[in-house]
Amino acid sequence: MGLFQVVTPAQPLAGDLAERLSNCNSYPLATDYQQYLDTSFLGERQFIEVGTVNYTYYQFGPLQIQTSDIPLMMIAGQGATLSIWTPDLLKNLAAGRQVTIFDNRGIGLSTDTTTEPYSIGLYAASTVDLIEALGLEQPDILGWSLGGLIAQSIAVENGDAVSHVVLTDTTSAGQGFATSPASYQIDYSYVLPLVQNGSTIPVNFIFPDTNVGNAALCRFAAFEEVMPAEMATTDQNLRQAPAILQLVNPNFNDIYNLLPNITNPLFIIAGEQDIVLAIQNDLNIYNVVPVAAFLDDPL
Repeated sequence: MGLFQVVTPAQPLAGDLAERLSNCNSYPLATDYQQYLDTSFLGERQFIEVGTVNYTYYQFGPLQIQTSDIPLMMIAGQGATLSIWTPDLLKNLAAGRQVTIFDNRGIGLSTDTTTEPYSIGLYAASTVDLIEALGLEQPDILGWSLGGLIAQSIAVENGDAVSHVVLTDTTSAGQGFATSPASYQIDYSYVLPLVQNGSTIPVNFIFPDTNVGNAALCRFAAFEEVMPAEMATTDQNLRQAPAILQLVNPNFNDIYNLLPNITNPLFIIAGEQDIVLAIQNDLNIYNVVPVAAFLDDPL
C-alpha cells in the first residue's frame, strides 16, 4: 500500500526496508496509537470533475463543532496518493477545521484525459481550479515534497486564492536547490533513475535508520494499513516525472526568482535528517521569503 509497494536496494544509512519493518516489535509505538486506527471520520470518498481531470478526494471536519478555523487543503508529494497522510495527523488537523485531501491530477484515482505534459505550473493551476470547484474560499494549503513546490507556485502565481502556506520537506528548485550532505551518502545519480523509470523513492529514505526513525516508520506502516488502499502506477509516475525533475533541477528558476514576491504567511517545517531533500533547501526558501517562519525538526 502506498510507498510500501516499492522495495529498492537501499543506499547506506537507509537500511533494508523489510528488515526494519520486521523489527517493529522492538520499537513501542506511542500510547495513543490505537485510537487512530478508526478512519471513519474521513467519510465517503468523493469525486469531482474539474476540466479534463476527475479528482478523487475526502473532505472532513471540523470534528469539534464548537470551533471552525480556515479550511485546509493538503497537497501530496512525488508518487504519493492521499493515503500518504496518516490518520493521527488528519484527525488532529480536522479537530477545528475542514480538511481536504486528494490525489494530484493523473495520480492514484484522479484521472486526466489531457495529453499536456505535466509540470509544476500545471499542477499549481490545476490545484487552484480544484479549490475553486470545491467552493473553498482562501483555504490554508500544506504541501509536502513535490506538493511543497506546487504550493510555492500557487503562492507566487495565485496568492489571492489561498491564505496561509505550509511547506514540509521541500525545495524551491533552481538556485535554491541543495543536494544532501555527503555524510548521508545518497547521490542523485541513484535517485533520479528511480523517478525516470516510474518508481517511487523508497520509504527507507524518508525515515532515518535510528530508534526514533524506526519507531516512526513502524507507526506509519500500521497507519497505511487502515488508510484508503490506493497507489500510483508506474505509468502515472512516469507521467509525473517531468515535474519531479523540475523539483531537483538547479536551472529551474521559475519559482525561486519570484519567492520574494510572496505575500502569504509562510510556515516551513523541515527535518534535519532528510536525505532526499536536504534541510538547506527549506532554509534557502526561508531566507528569501519576507513573511516566513521556520521549524527545524531534529528527525
